[in-house]
Amino acid sequence: MTTSSQSSAQLHRGASAAPRRLFLRLERLAIAAQRTPARTGRDRWPARDRRVSCPAPGGPLVPASEPAFNSRLADLKLKLVEQGRAVQALIERAVESVFEKSREKAARTVEGDRAIDRMDIEIEREAVQLLIDAMAQGVRMNEHAVRTVLTIVKVNNEFERIADCAVNIAERVGSFLDPAATLPPKFRVMANSVAGIMQATNTAFASMDLAAAQLVLSTDDATEAFKDAILKDTEQQLARGEHGVEYAIALRTVAVNLGRMSDHCTNVAEQVIYVESGKIVRHQDDRWTKPARVEEL
Repeated sequence: MTTSSQSSAQLHRGASAAPRRLFLRLERLAIAAQRTPARTGRDRWPARDRRVSCPAPGGPLVPASEPAFNSRLADLKLKLVEQGRAVQALIERAVESVFEKSREKAARTVEGDRAIDRMDIEIEREAVQLLIDAMAQGVRMNEHAVRTVLTIVKVNNEFERIADCAVNIAERVGSFLDPAATLPPKFRVMANSVAGIMQATNTAFASMDLAAAQLVLSTDDATEAFKDAILKDTEQQLARGEHGVEYAIALRTVAVNLGRMSDHCTNVAEQVIYVESGKIVRHQDDRWTKPARVEEL
């Protein structure tokens, strides 16, 4: 990773001062707020009715008894939807930089990642502040509202990781500049597949579409098979002297990072299922389990 990318990553880690235990604590406090009397005094929301009613699974986030909270939550989700689209474009640009042997597109990929890092930090801070403000003002949030905010934080992190994978691919473009260096057809098929998976992931999150989320999960095994086949072919070709070491390492880097992108997409799909149904899916014994509540696992 370049020095500038490392700086962005360090900035992100420094800004991520809300580890998992903080969000778990916020979740407990937010749910507990349903059982405590509303506070009075000057605040951002009206004191007369502090309940926040979220829609049934699959429905849009619409203002109910707390329009300020719901409006901020909707704006936050919209920012993350736009972030997902930016990551989608970054993936496509990174892949194009390799297939077209374009240093210019590779440089644009790295530059685009900086903007994604900045938005990642902004979204995380706003999500934390939304929960803090809601609890400070005595807003009563139901379970779905809390899950939505926490899922935004988790999905935001997955999108940032996908962008990092795109940068890792773009940074290998120099290894493919030799006119004799041709990428195997499997690479293009895998790259196109991952781009399609990211598009389906964005659809699943933007619409909280459970069917799209299940579709993303179903692609996991195929992507893994592509990656394994490419790595095996690369090792065999290297052993036969058909590729140099640098070229083989670059091929491996691209395949591994495409596979990681797919893994992050399945993580997003899991979160969509969780926020809309309250149920959890797990990958066990080479298959995905049926969605189940925590107490059923």
